[in-house]
Amino acid sequence: MGLRKIELLHLQKIKLISIMTIGNHLVKIQAPTLEHLSFSNYSSENLDVVECQNLKSLELSEVEIFDRFFDNLISKSQSLKVLNIQYCSGIRDIDTSKLEVLKIVNCSGIRVIDSSNLVSLEYIGAQIPQLNKTSESSQLKHSKIVLHDNNYIDAAWFCKLRNFLSNLTSSSQVLIGIYQFDDINIKGMQLHQKDVTPKVDILNIKFLREECPTFVDALVWSFHPKRLNLFTTPEMTKCFIDWLIDMKSLIHSSSQRPKNKSRLKELKAFDREDQPLQLKSAKQTIRTLSKRKTWELYFLLDW
Repeated sequence: MGLRKIELLHLQKIKLISIMTIGNHLVKIQAPTLEHLSFSNYSSENLDVVECQNLKSLELSEVEIFDRFFDNLISKSQSLKVLNIQYCSGIRDIDTSKLEVLKIVNCSGIRVIDSSNLVSLEYIGAQIPQLNKTSESSQLKHSKIVLHDNNYIDAAWFCKLRNFLSNLTSSSQVLIGIYQFDDINIKGMQLHQKDVTPKVDILNIKFLREECPTFVDALVWSFHPKRLNLFTTPEMTKCFIDWLIDMKSLIHSSSQRPKNKSRLKELKAFDREDQPLQLKSAKQTIRTLSKRKTWELYFLLDW
């Protein structure tokens, strides 16, 4: 018979507890001075926190979350400000009304995130949840969004992305890792464009498909980055450069501009060694990158 139950009771001075169990181990904690708790187990039903009114940060890893687990724990933890959940399942909505820092890593099923009181938000996953703000005076100062492993990207996906980023009021960093999808119907997306295009500080693109101009169309429609870091194929690099040069040229062209076309005030490009690149034409830039033996480059954009 192995150990089946762990009880940490009447702990008056302890500040941090980290527990990782394999199997059906029940853990009961009563620690009024506890400030940091890390728990890894296959089920939240195996964790019973009796007393933790001074808990400030909670980290859960590889845990299946059952109904009202967060509600019950938060009600006992009036000081909880930091929540870090990784590779957890069963989560639909999270009460963030008392949280300041929220980190979500590869937790499937999350539908809504309320960012009204958050100072920092980090989200990594394949799905795009709905991001809500209950107040206009958001406190969010830092956000990092990583979207990856998406097997099917369409116009609806980019609409969700635009809506999500529209509710970010902070300096933000976005990373998108895309590997396969069909052409995107950009015309239908442009018909529904009503609000101002959201802006982000840094966009990282990891894109392995050879060529897909409609992806660039949809991406620029979704949001405007100040810096674009590109990790992709020569064919897609050419698509991006052609598009950016085209948008820059619209500023100096005649008044007959495409109605829904984005415009760039300033455009600069650099390789991974921070050496400047001339953008007279995409072909010339591709030749320069080939001579420098790199396909990694970044753009500084002023919209």
